[in-house]
Amino acid sequence: LLGYGAGQSSTGNGNIFIGYNAGSYETGSNKLYIANSNTSKPLIYGDFGALFPFVVINGNGADRTNDSVVFFVNGKSAGLFNWSALSDYRLKESVQTIGHALETVMHLRGVEFQWIDKSKFDHKRHIGFIAQEVEPYLPEVVNKSSNGMYSLDYPSMTAILLEAIKQQQYQIEELRQQVSEYRELKAELDALKQELKKK
Repeated sequence: LLGYGAGQSSTGNGNIFIGYNAGSYETGSNKLYIANSNTSKPLIYGDFGALFPFVVINGNGADRTNDSVVFFVNGKSAGLFNWSALSDYRLKESVQTIGHALETVMHLRGVEFQWIDKSKFDHKRHIGFIAQEVEPYLPEVVNKSSNGMYSLDYPSMTAILLEAIKQQQYQIEELRQQVSEYRELKAELDALKQELKKK
């Protein structure tokens, strides 16, 4: 305990309270509070006795409700450099090009939406997908936590979108070739008609 009123109602064990009235009404064990008031959203909060221990910094951190999420940001996040995910060929096996990408993408529905809980999320309109609608066609990008909450791996969806664009481009090139052949055939037929008219 460090700070006036910090952890004053604490009856648990293994707690750390730092700051004026930090965690003053907390009665549990293995908690961390760093704040300058008895707020429900301290600057830093941690629960190390939970099934999935976590630390939350200013409302951001590990998702308490979703065991498939290691880090959760409630709002916007930014960084000076890019996020990078491991993608080395030496780490992968059973590699194959995505098949039926265009057909799969045609089943997906892009949506506009607002979040229901305005106390946790903003009031803006957003765009995205519905995880339950994506799951039948792309289960690889859908995650489901132990409490039944769905989430989507949006970055991984770029792979199937890329392959869908490529497949569509192949179709376009085939159609262009067919149109070119039809035009040549029509030109030959027109020339033949002109020759017949002269006779």
